[in-house]
Amino acid sequence: MSIQVRSLIKYQWLVAVLMMLAISGLAGCQFFTTKAPQTAQGYINEANILLNSTAQVIRDNVRAGTMTRVEAQKALDKVKKYSKTVDEASALLISGKEGEAFNKAKLVSGLVAALHKELSKRVQ
Repeated sequence: MSIQVRSLIKYQWLVAVLMMLAISGLAGCQFFTTKAPQTAQGYINEANILLNSTAQVIRDNVRAGTMTRVEAQKALDKVKKYSKTVDEASALLISGKEGEAFNKAKLVSGLVAALHKELSKRVQ
């Protein structure tokens, strides 16, 4: 055998690994992101729960007199906006764009959590 063939056989495992990485990269990085769909779905679920809870907090604030109707409407507008973003993240996840869904769901989940925390302080 020639030296070149021996070198190829010696580094055959490296070639195989590089081929796997190249193929996985072309397939949307599924090799590395097997948990992305579950994590994205988790953030979507969390955001939906917080959206419902935040709407109830807004109602409670209006009833307690700690929030005017104008303030409540502005907060509800944010809830609606965030709800649309959650729906967009769900659509991305369904269409197989797990990375984009994950990023969008994580972001909106954080925004909803911050709004919920801010509004919950008023009720107390």
